[in-house]
Amino acid sequence: MNVTATTSSPTVPPAALPPSALPPRDRPALLGNDPARDPEWPVGQLLYPDYVPEYDDTLSPDDPEYYPCHPEIAVVENERHVTLLNFLLNVLRVLLPGRGVFSRLSVHWQRGNRDAFAAPDVMVTEARPLRELITSYVTFLDPPIQCVVEVVSGSNEQKDLIKKFADYQNELKVPEYLLLDPIRNTLVLYRMDGAEYRVVPADDEGRLWSDQCRVWFAWDPKNQLRIWDAAGVEQRDYEELLVGEARAVAHAEEERLRAAAAEARAEEERLRADRMAARLRELGFDLEP
Repeated sequence: MNVTATTSSPTVPPAALPPSALPPRDRPALLGNDPARDPEWPVGQLLYPDYVPEYDDTLSPDDPEYYPCHPEIAVVENERHVTLLNFLLNVLRVLLPGRGVFSRLSVHWQRGNRDAFAAPDVMVTEARPLRELITSYVTFLDPPIQCVVEVVSGSNEQKDLIKKFADYQNELKVPEYLLLDPIRNTLVLYRMDGAEYRVVPADDEGRLWSDQCRVWFAWDPKNQLRIWDAAGVEQRDYEELLVGEARAVAHAEEERLRAAAAEARAEEERLRADRMAARLRELGFDLEP
């Protein structure tokens, strides 16, 4: 479908307004927000159902700006969905410097077709595109996609299991596709074998190894997603690192104060011993050995 720009005054999308000026249903669902605690958030629905992007047909199909960021991508999910995305983004960006790690970008693979797109929850690419502002990803212009991750929610389960599987396998031919289901606490890793995906078996500890990301994925006994690097070191996300660093700083300060108190006590004992020795000398005692 080729939609041309209209000459009438364009509708201002909700995203152009400050969040405080929007009704709850139009507030942007940015990573880190907590829509699950706001009963007015339309979980599983489009944030901007009435907003239709206006395409600039003066652009070439070989220009990344030709392909829009679709409003269908901005779907409000539950709190755990957002938490998992934050965790994946934080850890993978630390472990994969120099590569691209993105969330919810519209990915286009057909030249000139704005309507055929996918929007992975998390996407790892061979490198970041050179352009400064990345609003969409174009496979025939940008570096290859290496791995995609989808987090299943009640609103997109069938789409993740059927349509996105077909898109990633048949259209985008992504080498690896990780499907996380926090509802059932399952993990499935698909790896491209020829022209089809094959399920990657877990190791004896129930972990899945990603060749593309060079990490292990697994749920822990508390049903929390965990990631280990190739050396088997468990990786914590930014928030966990901050908490750990704060605890380490507090512990170091506690040890410093303890050492300072011990040094003060030792100094007090030395001064007391010196005073006692001086008094004994005044009384005529010879303290020399």
